[in-house]
Amino acid sequence: KPWFDRFGDHAPQLINMYGITETTVHVTYRPITEADTRNPASPIGEA
Repeated sequence: KPWFDRFGDHAPQLINMYGITETTVHVTYRPITEADTRNPASPIGEA
């Protein structure tokens, strides 16, 4: 939440990224919005 209080929802963007070791790159990413701070679950899935 402090990120969005300071920068807002547009720029710069906060990104949630995930990539398993075997891929050696990030295979899933999703820009985080202020609305996401109200939900404690991961916005890109469960481990």
